[in-house]
Amino acid sequence: MFLPWSVFVINAGLTAFQFLLMGALGALISIYSRYGGSYANSIRWIRQSGYVEMMSTFYNSVSRVPTSTTFVLLAVIIATIATSLVHNGASLFIHLSQEPHDVHTSLLNASLSPTFLALGWRDYPLFSAVHYPGSEVSDVIMSTINNTNLIPDADPARKYIPKTFSYETECYQVTIGRMLEWYTNMTVPRDGCAILAVRIHGDYSFNTQKQKAALTIDGNRISIVVPIVRTASNSNEMPYDISVNLGNGTLGYCQITDSELRYANNEGLSSWPRTTVSKCISKDGRILALAATAFRFHVQNISDFNNSVRQTLGIWTRPFEDMQLSINNGTLSNNTVVTHARLLGNQTLLLVCHGDEGIEGATASVCMYLIISSVFTSPQEWSESTKPFLEDTSDQGSVNYLRITHPTPLGVDNGVRFSAASLQNASLIAAQTLTNLGQNFLISYHKERLYVAYDSIALQPGFEVPIWLLVVVVGGMVISVALWVVTFWLLPQEYTNSLYWSVAKEVSPQTGGYTPVLLKASAMPLVVEGSTIAQSQLVLGSPDDSATPLILRNLTLKSKGLNDAPSRL
Repeated sequence: MFLPWSVFVINAGLTAFQFLLMGALGALISIYSRYGGSYANSIRWIRQSGYVEMMSTFYNSVSRVPTSTTFVLLAVIIATIATSLVHNGASLFIHLSQEPHDVHTSLLNASLSPTFLALGWRDYPLFSAVHYPGSEVSDVIMSTINNTNLIPDADPARKYIPKTFSYETECYQVTIGRMLEWYTNMTVPRDGCAILAVRIHGDYSFNTQKQKAALTIDGNRISIVVPIVRTASNSNEMPYDISVNLGNGTLGYCQITDSELRYANNEGLSSWPRTTVSKCISKDGRILALAATAFRFHVQNISDFNNSVRQTLGIWTRPFEDMQLSINNGTLSNNTVVTHARLLGNQTLLLVCHGDEGIEGATASVCMYLIISSVFTSPQEWSESTKPFLEDTSDQGSVNYLRITHPTPLGVDNGVRFSAASLQNASLIAAQTLTNLGQNFLISYHKERLYVAYDSIALQPGFEVPIWLLVVVVGGMVISVALWVVTFWLLPQEYTNSLYWSVAKEVSPQTGGYTPVLLKASAMPLVVEGSTIAQSQLVLGSPDDSATPLILRNLTLKSKGLNDAPSRL
């Protein structure tokens, strides 16, 4: 249960609860001292002396008094310690928290310049994030979009949450329409409600005039082998372009690209996996979200492809198995680009490799592993906040909305350890998260502006208190007050007040009848207001017993010079 209270109020409440609980314990002991026998008052008084004397009294009395009395004293000690820890114990269940209030929706209309880069396509680099192991991709994306440093005129005291929308998925089966280059007629005849076109560049050109490309389809697996001619650029670049058409291009189109990452000549990983995400909205309100997670790696000798990939990457999926077969039968060489793809509904796994010059004349392999995820929704009504830039939806497909890097800790052999399932999941969740944003979080290509509708929330600081703890505290305080009041009114003061009060009462004739009041007293000998408190009758076995302190059954006070007879307490 959230309580909008300050630390002072919480501490004051717990202190009051502890104070009343200690009073209730004292009330119970007072009732026991009234009806509990000759040792009962000693137990009540020894509790008032502190923990050290209580423990010493228990040790000295355990073999001298009845067992039942020993158990009562032990229970009093435990209860006294427990009540002193109530405040700290209750604090363990109370946590700082915040609760939203004063919620209202605001539309952010922010200029993207100069960060809206014209690079042939449009890229918005401010929305770049890092997905560390153990974190959720959706949380990383939302926290990036929620970053108040990226929101013009944002109030740092408020929280900004992009509005999200529900959606229905229209297309679950994606196929590959074109592979490698758009203009080589590499059409893959597969049925599907959405068509992918994948273009992967390199320091080579296709040589399909002398040798035909080979296409193999086996269920949901597609393999393509294309002859190439190496160029002299040796740029070490391996960028990709991906476009998707819903309904064969009649219903919507979206595109992403990544040309910044290169591959290295060293063995192993050349770049951390990176997810690039884009979102497009068609005229009828369909949302097309596209995410591609890619990383590049280098194998210096393709004859050691299996061991190299497993040791340096720790990943091995069906496309890798198919690539190993292409290596074994000599299909992958310096003169070919080999692509193995696997279609998994709205995800496509793609491994592309081409030969390279390796160490001492060996054939090396430059590869890129690509996970493509897509989400296609049914038509939706346009929201009022997005209608003003409806005309800009025709060319949103050339905008990269955000990029997410997935670093992975090194293994004991300095190799990374990827989880194929986690990378596939990260790619799909990234596409789904942008789809959840619906017609919100939309970049206008022509106007170079970003439109985001936020729920702006003021956060009320306070504490989260379990309901059961609140019931215990309130109920305990009520019961404690009731028990305290009843005991105070029904029991004589001799059973509710301290030993000092009893002594002060005995010498009250010398102090004007005030009880209690500060008294003149000495400790050795024990003299109070001129009256000697002496002749203690220890009826605890042998008269030679000298253990102190211990539980006393009776105590006689003698006052010199007083007419009153000795009082037995």
